[in-house]
Amino acid sequence: RRYLSQGVSFGLGDVKTYLSTDATRASWRVFRKCVLGACRSRIRFRADGSLTNQSLHYLPEHARSLRASVAKELAGVRAHHETLAQARAELAAPGRFFYFDRALAFMNSRGEEPVIVLNPVYPTVLAALERVGFPGRRATLEMVAKLHRRFRFVFVDAEDIRMWGGNARDWSNATHINRGNMRTLLRYVVAHSGGALD
Repeated sequence: RRYLSQGVSFGLGDVKTYLSTDATRASWRVFRKCVLGACRSRIRFRADGSLTNQSLHYLPEHARSLRASVAKELAGVRAHHETLAQARAELAAPGRFFYFDRALAFMNSRGEEPVIVLNPVYPTVLAALERVGFPGRRATLEMVAKLHRRFRFVFVDAEDIRMWGGNARDWSNATHINRGNMRTLLRYVVAHSGGALD
């Protein structure tokens, strides 16, 4: 609320968000864990909402071996050759962007221009995807272009770490950069946000 200058409003149209199947499933998961169970977690937060250093070790995306994680991703690329038609069909699935569209519409209605960043891909995985044409990237860029016709946002393509000065060491696993690369990436995103993050 404190980041929204005009405050927030809640109407009957928002009720379905809290009564949806997903919301009910999430509520049941919390009930099972915290009412029927002990509701203890090794994840701890600081007063500002950030994770403590110790908690970072317990995140699900923290890989025990970066090399093993990359090898698994590479094996997946070799085993699964997605076509452009398949990639387009996956993104065109009904309801796929329902909440994303609502979020963009909400931000634009408030005069905000969000910044959307295409996540980095580990260098050897990116090279393997490019060798098979990387149809997922092409379909994604087409979808971004369609969204741009309806909404105002800044798009920053950070898939290739060479574009923003990243390195192959600072990764938690094959799909998540760690804090070292994140600091570098955030500086790049702010510099290429068209003033939206100034």
